[in-house]
Amino acid sequence: MPLLSQLKTAATDLIRQLVPVTSTAQMTSLIMRLEGYVARAGRNDAGQLADLCVVAFEGRWEEKLAILALTDVKPRVEKVLEILTRQLGILQVSKKVNQNINDKLTRRQREYILFYLSYV
Repeated sequence: MPLLSQLKTAATDLIRQLVPVTSTAQMTSLIMRLEGYVARAGRNDAGQLADLCVVAFEGRWEEKLAILALTDVKPRVEKVLEILTRQLGILQVSKKVNQNINDKLTRRQREYILFYLSYV
């Protein structure tokens, strides 16, 4: 898969992962505009898209500055892809951990209620 396509896919996936469940109309509009920009980005926009991703998503400042200092687009896009891929992995693990915690809490809450009701 070409680098630009990989960048667009990773950026779109990350945007969708970060969308809050209860978004305001203003937030939804901003997210839609960002997704639209990513979708429309062409070969000539690869550098700008990479720069936008660097500043928009989490990462270490030193790493971001080093990427923004690169003048060649291909290495810049490759480095941004590394950051986005890492962020997606972190988000997926975090969601799994949160889901496991919620499942355990729900199970414990049920057990507590059944225990409590058995003594009433």
